[in-house]
Amino acid sequence: MVANAGGPPRGSAAAAASLRRRRTAGGGGAAAGGGASTMLQFYTDDAAGARMSPNTVLFMSIGFIAVVALLHVVEIDRDDWEMVSREQKRAALHEKLQLLRSLTDSHALRKSSIILDASKYIQDLKQKVGRLKQEEAACEQSQVLQSSNSTLCSPQVIVETLEKGFLINVYSEKSCPGLLASVLDAFEELGLHVVEAKASCTDPFRLVAIGREAQGMEAQVVKEAVQRAVSCNSNAFV
Repeated sequence: MVANAGGPPRGSAAAAASLRRRRTAGGGGAAAGGGASTMLQFYTDDAAGARMSPNTVLFMSIGFIAVVALLHVVEIDRDDWEMVSREQKRAALHEKLQLLRSLTDSHALRKSSIILDASKYIQDLKQKVGRLKQEEAACEQSQVLQSSNSTLCSPQVIVETLEKGFLINVYSEKSCPGLLASVLDAFEELGLHVVEAKASCTDPFRLVAIGREAQGMEAQVVKEAVQRAVSCNSNAFV
């Protein structure tokens, strides 16, 4: 039997503790060796799953980084474009407000005040347009009345040729003093002998006469002479 040189006596408490420590250390080393073996299996040809070379992984990583960088650049460009667009819209709005301010003779500086002055200016224009339309309608109505009055007041003379003379019709909406005498004087100047006549000197004036000519003459001559007599008398009365 070989004695345990330099160690605790066999069977003692110190020897039992030393034995337990050796067993624990041996078990931990075996466990560590098993874990390392499991981790190395991921990088062996026998491991399950898709196999990728280091170059493929590198290219994929570079591509991912490039895509992320491109997205950041696009986002920055879009923000810049939106900012420029807002500035352009603001400048265009300012220019339109200044134009509106000059057109409406506004001295306001604020946007709300300029718009308020423009609305008042538009209301004034609407009122002026309404007054102009009313004046235009009144002028047209006055012209129509004057035209109708002149048409009604203008006498109408119709001369028809008979076998031995003329049938003369004179009509006027208004009867003037001396109108009948003026027509009869015209007959006398023409040399017409009045055979039959019917006259109404109230409004409207009417005269139907049959005159026989002393010598040959045309109906147009008789008509013009009677029209001159009626017109002269009407103008003298006016």
